[in-house]
Amino acid sequence: MKKYSVVLSFLFVVVVSFAFSGCTQQSAYSVSMSQAEANLTVGGELSLTVKAEGFTADSVEWASSDTAVATVENGLVKALSPGNAVISASALAPDGKTYKAVCELSVTEAQETAADCTVEYYKQKKDRSGYERDADLTETVSSVAGRTVSVTPPALTGFEFSDDNAANVLSGQVASDGSTVLKVYYDIQVITVTFSSEVDDDILRYVDYGDTLTDIPAVPDKPGYSGVWDVTDFSSVTAPFTVTAVYSEEYYSVNLTIVPEQVNVAGTDYGFYEFDADDFTGLTASVQKDGEQPVTLTVTMSGNVTAENSASERIRLPFRAGT
Repeated sequence: MKKYSVVLSFLFVVVVSFAFSGCTQQSAYSVSMSQAEANLTVGGELSLTVKAEGFTADSVEWASSDTAVATVENGLVKALSPGNAVISASALAPDGKTYKAVCELSVTEAQETAADCTVEYYKQKKDRSGYERDADLTETVSSVAGRTVSVTPPALTGFEFSDDNAANVLSGQVASDGSTVLKVYYDIQVITVTFSSEVDDDILRYVDYGDTLTDIPAVPDKPGYSGVWDVTDFSSVTAPFTVTAVYSEEYYSVNLTIVPEQVNVAGTDYGFYEFDADDFTGLTASVQKDGEQPVTLTVTMSGNVTAENSASERIRLPFRAGT
Protein backbone atom coordinates (compact mmCIF):
# COMPACT_ATOMS: atom_id res chain seq x y z
CA MET A 1 0.00 0.00 0.00
CA LYS A 2 2.82 2.37 0.77
CA LYS A 3 4.31 1.65 -2.64
CA TYR A 4 1.12 2.63 -4.43
CA SER A 5 0.72 5.73 -2.25
CA VAL A 6 4.17 7.02 -3.17
CA VAL A 7 3.50 6.49 -6.87
CA LEU A 8 0.20 8.30 -6.73
CA SER A 9 1.79 11.23 -4.91
CA PHE A 10 4.48 11.50 -7.57
CA LEU A 11 1.94 11.46 -10.40
CA PHE A 12 -0.07 14.15 -8.65
CA VAL A 13 2.97 16.40 -8.36
CA VAL A 14 3.82 15.85 -12.04
CA VAL A 15 0.29 16.60 -13.19
CA VAL A 16 0.03 19.71 -11.04
CA SER A 17 3.44 20.96 -12.22
CA PHE A 18 2.48 20.42 -15.88
CA ALA A 19 -0.77 22.21 -15.34
CA PHE A 20 0.93 25.25 -13.84
CA SER A 21 3.60 25.35 -16.52
CA GLY A 22 0.93 25.28 -19.23
CA CYS A 23 -0.85 28.21 -17.70
CA THR A 24 2.24 30.44 -17.67
CA GLN A 25 3.65 29.61 -21.22
CA GLN A 26 3.95 32.71 -23.51
CA SER A 27 2.92 32.91 -27.20
CA ALA A 28 5.74 32.87 -29.83
CA TYR A 29 6.36 36.27 -31.56
CA SER A 30 8.40 36.89 -34.72
CA VAL A 31 8.64 38.98 -37.91
CA SER A 32 9.74 37.93 -41.36
CA MET A 33 10.68 39.85 -44.57
CA SER A 34 9.04 39.22 -47.93
CA GLN A 35 12.55 38.63 -49.33
CA ALA A 36 15.61 37.46 -47.45
CA GLU A 37 17.92 38.33 -50.35
CA ALA A 38 17.67 40.70 -53.31
CA ASN A 39 19.76 42.00 -56.22
CA LEU A 40 19.34 45.44 -57.78
CA THR A 41 21.16 47.59 -60.33
CA VAL A 42 21.93 51.23 -59.66
CA GLY A 43 18.75 53.25 -60.08
CA GLY A 44 16.54 50.22 -59.45
CA GLU A 45 13.82 49.95 -56.81
CA LEU A 46 12.37 47.13 -54.69
CA SER A 47 9.27 47.02 -52.50
CA LEU A 48 9.62 44.92 -49.32
CA THR A 49 6.91 43.92 -46.84
CA VAL A 50 7.00 42.57 -43.28
CA LYS A 51 4.84 39.79 -41.79
CA ALA A 52 4.37 39.67 -38.02
CA GLU A 53 3.64 36.35 -36.29
CA GLY A 54 1.58 36.29 -33.11
CA PHE A 55 0.81 40.02 -33.10
CA THR A 56 -0.12 42.95 -35.30
CA ALA A 57 2.75 45.25 -36.15
CA ASP A 58 1.23 48.69 -35.78
CA SER A 59 4.49 50.38 -36.82
CA VAL A 60 7.62 49.12 -38.53
CA GLU A 61 11.00 50.83 -38.36
CA TRP A 62 12.99 50.48 -41.59
CA ALA A 63 16.74 50.96 -41.89
CA SER A 64 19.63 50.46 -44.29
CA SER A 65 23.09 49.50 -43.08
CA ASP A 66 24.67 51.64 -45.82
CA THR A 67 22.63 54.57 -47.12
CA ALA A 68 25.29 55.29 -49.75
CA VAL A 69 24.42 51.96 -51.36
CA ALA A 70 20.65 51.94 -50.80
CA THR A 71 17.95 53.76 -48.91
CA VAL A 72 14.60 52.47 -47.64
CA GLU A 73 11.41 54.24 -46.71
CA ASN A 74 8.20 52.42 -45.78
CA GLY A 75 9.58 49.32 -47.43
CA LEU A 76 10.57 50.98 -50.72
CA VAL A 77 14.25 50.33 -51.40
CA LYS A 78 16.20 52.53 -53.86
CA ALA A 79 19.59 51.40 -55.13
CA LEU A 80 22.08 54.28 -55.31
CA SER A 81 25.54 52.85 -55.91
CA PRO A 82 27.28 49.49 -56.26
CA GLY A 83 27.83 47.58 -53.00
CA ASN A 84 26.06 45.56 -50.30
CA ALA A 85 23.59 46.68 -47.66
CA VAL A 86 21.33 45.04 -45.11
CA ILE A 87 17.76 46.26 -45.17
CA SER A 88 16.11 45.70 -41.80
CA ALA A 89 12.59 46.02 -40.44
CA SER A 90 11.88 46.11 -36.70
CA ALA A 91 8.55 45.89 -34.86
CA LEU A 92 7.62 46.07 -31.18
CA ALA A 93 5.65 43.02 -29.90
CA PRO A 94 3.17 42.92 -26.97
CA ASP A 95 5.82 41.39 -24.74
CA GLY A 96 7.79 44.63 -24.95
CA LYS A 97 10.51 43.13 -27.10
CA THR A 98 11.58 44.30 -30.59
CA TYR A 99 11.69 41.69 -33.32
CA LYS A 100 13.65 42.24 -36.53
CA ALA A 101 13.80 40.75 -40.02
CA VAL A 102 16.44 41.50 -42.65
CA CYS A 103 17.03 41.35 -46.40
CA GLU A 104 20.56 41.00 -47.75
CA LEU A 105 20.82 43.43 -50.71
CA SER A 106 23.45 43.45 -53.46
CA VAL A 107 23.66 46.45 -55.81
CA THR A 108 25.57 46.39 -59.11
CA GLU A 109 26.13 48.89 -61.90
CA ALA A 110 23.30 49.12 -64.41
CA GLN A 111 24.16 48.04 -67.93
CA GLU A 112 24.02 51.09 -70.20
CA THR A 113 22.61 51.08 -73.70
CA ALA A 114 23.90 53.70 -76.11
CA ALA A 115 21.20 55.87 -77.67
CA ASP A 116 21.07 59.19 -79.52
CA CYS A 117 18.78 62.19 -79.18
CA THR A 118 18.17 65.08 -81.59
CA VAL A 119 18.31 68.81 -80.86
CA GLU A 120 16.34 71.00 -83.28
CA TYR A 121 16.52 74.80 -83.55
CA TYR A 122 13.61 76.90 -84.81
CA LYS A 123 13.80 80.53 -85.98
CA GLN A 124 10.97 83.03 -86.24
CA LYS A 125 9.88 83.82 -89.78
CA LYS A 126 10.43 87.34 -91.10
CA ASP A 127 6.70 87.96 -91.43
CA ARG A 128 6.10 86.68 -87.87
CA SER A 129 3.73 83.99 -89.20
CA GLY A 130 5.48 81.22 -87.26
CA TYR A 131 8.80 79.41 -86.97
CA GLU A 132 10.85 77.24 -89.28
CA ARG A 133 13.46 74.62 -88.43
CA ASP A 134 17.07 75.47 -89.23
CA ALA A 135 18.42 72.27 -90.76
CA ASP A 136 22.02 73.51 -90.53
CA LEU A 137 21.79 73.90 -86.75
CA THR A 138 19.99 70.61 -86.05
CA GLU A 139 22.35 68.21 -84.25
CA THR A 140 22.48 64.63 -83.00
CA VAL A 141 23.75 64.06 -79.47
CA SER A 142 25.13 60.70 -78.30
CA SER A 143 23.83 59.56 -74.92
CA VAL A 144 22.57 56.54 -72.96
CA ALA A 145 19.04 55.14 -72.87
CA GLY A 146 17.15 56.23 -69.78
CA ARG A 147 19.44 59.14 -69.04
CA THR A 148 18.00 62.65 -68.74
CA VAL A 149 19.56 65.14 -71.15
CA SER A 150 19.11 68.89 -71.44
CA VAL A 151 20.16 71.70 -73.76
CA THR A 152 21.29 75.24 -72.94
CA PRO A 153 20.14 77.58 -75.75
CA PRO A 154 23.26 79.00 -77.45
CA ALA A 155 23.46 82.60 -78.66
CA LEU A 156 22.44 83.07 -82.31
CA THR A 157 23.37 86.24 -84.19
CA GLY A 158 20.28 88.29 -85.00
CA PHE A 159 17.99 86.21 -82.79
CA GLU A 160 16.94 85.99 -79.14
CA PHE A 161 15.95 82.82 -77.28
CA SER A 162 12.15 82.68 -76.97
CA ASP A 163 12.13 81.72 -73.30
CA ASP A 164 8.35 82.01 -72.88
CA ASN A 165 7.56 79.84 -75.92
CA ALA A 166 5.54 76.79 -74.82
CA ALA A 167 6.95 74.80 -77.74
CA ASN A 168 10.43 74.69 -76.19
CA VAL A 169 11.57 71.21 -75.10
CA LEU A 170 14.82 71.78 -73.24
CA SER A 171 15.15 68.44 -71.42
CA GLY A 172 13.97 64.86 -71.66
CA GLN A 173 14.78 61.21 -71.00
CA VAL A 174 16.66 59.49 -73.80
CA ALA A 175 14.61 56.75 -75.45
CA SER A 176 16.41 53.55 -76.44
CA ASP A 177 15.11 53.86 -80.02
CA GLY A 178 16.63 57.36 -80.45
CA SER A 179 13.25 59.06 -80.81
CA THR A 180 13.90 61.75 -78.19
CA VAL A 181 13.86 65.27 -79.68
CA LEU A 182 14.71 68.51 -77.87
CA LYS A 183 13.48 71.78 -79.41
CA VAL A 184 14.77 75.34 -79.01
CA TYR A 185 12.88 78.37 -80.38
CA TYR A 186 14.26 81.82 -81.25
CA ASP A 187 12.61 85.18 -82.03
CA ILE A 188 14.05 87.77 -84.41
CA GLN A 189 16.12 90.29 -82.47
CA VAL A 190 14.52 93.74 -82.62
CA ILE A 191 16.88 96.73 -82.29
CA THR A 192 15.78 99.98 -80.63
CA VAL A 193 16.99 103.29 -82.07
CA THR A 194 16.46 106.33 -79.82
CA PHE A 195 16.03 109.83 -81.29
CA SER A 196 16.83 112.45 -78.66
CA SER A 197 16.44 116.24 -78.66
CA GLU A 198 16.61 119.03 -76.13
CA VAL A 199 13.07 120.21 -76.82
CA ASP A 200 10.99 117.03 -76.76
CA ASP A 201 10.73 113.54 -75.30
CA ASP A 202 12.78 110.76 -76.82
CA ILE A 203 11.35 109.15 -79.94
CA LEU A 204 11.80 105.38 -80.29
CA ARG A 205 12.00 103.47 -83.54
CA TYR A 206 12.38 99.70 -83.99
CA VAL A 207 14.08 97.69 -86.71
CA ASP A 208 14.89 93.99 -87.18
CA TYR A 209 18.52 93.03 -86.76
CA GLY A 210 20.51 93.78 -89.94
CA ASP A 211 17.71 95.74 -91.63
CA THR A 212 17.68 99.42 -92.67
CA LEU A 213 15.64 101.81 -90.55
CA THR A 214 13.40 103.82 -92.88
CA ASP A 215 10.92 105.36 -90.43
CA ILE A 216 13.05 108.37 -89.52
CA PRO A 217 11.16 110.97 -87.46
CA ALA A 218 11.31 114.69 -88.21
CA VAL A 219 13.60 116.77 -86.04
CA PRO A 220 11.49 118.46 -83.33
CA ASP A 221 11.04 122.20 -83.91
CA LYS A 222 13.00 124.71 -81.90
CA PRO A 223 11.92 128.32 -82.63
CA GLY A 224 14.70 130.36 -84.21
CA TYR A 225 16.81 127.28 -84.94
CA SER A 226 17.15 124.68 -87.61
CA GLY A 227 17.95 121.12 -86.59
CA VAL A 228 19.38 117.97 -88.12
CA TRP A 229 20.06 114.48 -86.73
CA ASP A 230 23.72 113.73 -86.07
CA VAL A 231 23.38 110.34 -87.77
CA THR A 232 22.32 109.96 -91.37
CA ASP A 233 23.17 106.34 -92.17
CA PHE A 234 20.58 103.89 -90.84
CA SER A 235 21.46 100.87 -92.95
CA SER A 236 22.33 97.41 -91.53
CA VAL A 237 21.38 98.18 -87.93
CA THR A 238 22.86 95.54 -85.63
CA ALA A 239 22.95 97.24 -82.22
CA PRO A 240 20.93 99.84 -80.27
CA PHE A 241 22.13 103.44 -80.55
CA THR A 242 20.99 107.02 -79.89
CA VAL A 243 20.59 109.76 -82.50
CA THR A 244 20.81 113.35 -81.24
CA ALA A 245 19.29 116.50 -82.74
CA VAL A 246 21.85 119.23 -83.45
CA TYR A 247 20.46 122.77 -83.65
CA SER A 248 21.95 125.89 -85.28
CA GLU A 249 20.61 129.42 -85.09
CA GLU A 250 18.71 130.59 -88.18
CA TYR A 251 19.39 133.88 -89.98
CA TYR A 252 18.25 135.60 -93.18
CA SER A 253 20.21 138.06 -95.30
CA VAL A 254 17.86 140.29 -97.29
CA ASN A 255 18.83 142.71 -100.01
CA LEU A 256 16.45 145.51 -101.02
CA THR A 257 16.59 146.32 -104.72
CA ILE A 258 15.27 149.74 -105.72
CA VAL A 259 14.15 149.85 -109.35
CA PRO A 260 14.60 153.08 -111.30
CA GLU A 261 11.22 154.56 -110.50
CA GLN A 262 9.91 157.18 -108.20
CA VAL A 263 9.56 155.77 -104.73
CA ASN A 264 7.59 157.18 -101.81
CA VAL A 265 8.78 156.02 -98.44
CA ALA A 266 7.05 157.24 -95.28
CA GLY A 267 5.52 160.16 -97.09
CA THR A 268 8.74 161.24 -98.79
CA ASP A 269 9.33 160.89 -102.54
CA TYR A 270 12.69 159.61 -103.68
CA GLY A 271 14.14 159.44 -107.10
CA PHE A 272 16.17 156.65 -108.61
CA TYR A 273 18.59 155.34 -105.95
CA GLU A 274 17.93 158.40 -103.84
CA PHE A 275 16.80 157.50 -100.33
CA ASP A 276 17.89 158.01 -96.80
CA ALA A 277 18.41 154.82 -94.79
CA ASP A 278 17.01 156.54 -91.72
CA ASP A 279 13.62 156.63 -93.38
CA PHE A 280 13.54 152.84 -93.33
CA THR A 281 14.15 152.63 -89.61
CA GLY A 282 11.33 150.75 -87.85
CA LEU A 283 9.75 149.48 -91.05
CA THR A 284 8.94 145.77 -91.03
CA ALA A 285 8.12 143.23 -93.68
CA SER A 286 7.35 139.54 -93.64
CA VAL A 287 8.68 136.78 -95.87
CA GLN A 288 7.72 133.16 -95.87
CA LYS A 289 9.57 130.20 -97.37
CA ASP A 290 7.50 127.35 -98.74
CA GLY A 291 6.30 125.14 -95.92
CA GLU A 292 7.80 127.30 -93.15
CA GLN A 293 6.54 129.88 -90.70
CA PRO A 294 6.71 133.56 -91.76
CA VAL A 295 9.91 135.40 -90.87
CA THR A 296 9.57 138.96 -89.58
CA LEU A 297 12.11 141.41 -91.05
CA THR A 298 13.16 144.67 -89.40
CA VAL A 299 15.00 147.60 -91.08
CA THR A 300 17.85 148.92 -88.94
CA MET A 301 19.47 152.34 -88.78
CA SER A 302 22.22 151.18 -91.11
CA GLY A 303 19.73 150.38 -93.79
CA ASN A 304 20.23 146.65 -93.42
CA VAL A 305 17.34 144.29 -92.94
CA THR A 306 17.58 141.67 -90.16
CA ALA A 307 15.36 138.77 -89.24
CA GLU A 308 14.16 137.46 -85.88
CA ASN A 309 15.02 133.90 -86.89
CA SER A 310 17.47 132.46 -89.35
CA ALA A 311 18.00 130.59 -92.58
CA SER A 312 21.07 129.57 -94.50
CA GLU A 313 20.11 131.16 -97.80
CA ARG A 314 19.89 134.72 -99.01
CA ILE A 315 16.52 136.22 -99.87
CA ARG A 316 16.09 138.90 -102.57
CA LEU A 317 13.12 141.07 -101.76
CA PRO A 318 11.99 143.37 -104.62
CA PHE A 319 10.87 146.80 -103.45
CA ARG A 320 8.73 148.77 -105.87
CA ALA A 321 6.88 152.06 -105.54
CA GLY A 322 3.30 151.58 -104.51
CA THR A 323 3.88 148.08 -103.16
